[in-house]
Amino acid sequence: MADGVNHHVRFLALVRREWKTVPNMLTATRAVMSVLMFGLLLNRSTWAAWVYALTASTDWVDGWYARRFHQETFLGKMMDPIIDKLLAACAGLGVCIARPELGFVIPVGMILVREAAVATLVETYRRRGLMLSVTWEGKVKTALQGAAFFLHMLHPAGGLAQVADLILVVAVTVTVMSGIDYFIRARALSRPVPAVLPGE
Repeated sequence: MADGVNHHVRFLALVRREWKTVPNMLTATRAVMSVLMFGLLLNRSTWAAWVYALTASTDWVDGWYARRFHQETFLGKMMDPIIDKLLAACAGLGVCIARPELGFVIPVGMILVREAAVATLVETYRRRGLMLSVTWEGKVKTALQGAAFFLHMLHPAGGLAQVADLILVVAVTVTVMSGIDYFIRARALSRPVPAVLPGE
């Protein structure tokens, strides 16, 4: 019980110390905008696509700003993938509600299950003091998901919808591959480092 309390106290102290950086405030804003976009999708508003595009772009901006101005923080590295998954969940669920077709719901469902599984894995390892960093596969799948969701929000029918379906298939493939990679890296991270015997 005491360990749990101490853990939360340390976490709150970390939040108070690091949240005021520009990248972390952008990340927090992305969470609010994700919920706003979901509401617009439920109301079939075409503004949802543009809010989604703006929200997704802040992910690139906060990462660039953090590296450029040396404002990378532990809180930011922890929050960024979680908020990214919130954005993907809001976009995927919203588009599925607007387009409840089995051929669309299944691949989007696969994406959301993967995002939930990886988020749980990352949080579990964070509590153990271990960090699972984002890989290039993760960045590619995020871009592909974003393109597919944006096109479906903007043009739910017609030729662009077919292009969006094709992009979505590729996105699901990369999403599953990057999810497997996370679990492989997590397993390797869990292995104890072998002791080096004298003379070796």
